[in-house]
Amino acid sequence: PVRAAVLGYPNVGKSALINRLVGRRKAKSENRPGVTRGFSWVRIDSQVQLLDSPGIIPAKQVSQRVAYRLAMCDDIGAAAYDPQAVASALLEALVLAEAERPA
Repeated sequence: PVRAAVLGYPNVGKSALINRLVGRRKAKSENRPGVTRGFSWVRIDSQVQLLDSPGIIPAKQVSQRVAYRLAMCDDIGAAAYDPQAVASALLEALVLAEAERPA
């Protein structure tokens, strides 16, 4: 038998991939982060099981700028950030992008 873990960033389709492989909805999946709250084994067939997991963001990789961008894309749950700070960072990013845009 094969047992494998499906790991990745939040809201990238880990549970949806498992559901596609199974051929029906076995893992809860929605188009928003934070739906998968824990680890669960899903049987694909008699020989294969996949471990569905919540999204993982490597701690060393996330700077404040990266965290804001993840929040802007709704890739981390709203409880993990200050919406006003994210809105401010988004506005700054848009102003910078407009300033760098060719005329």
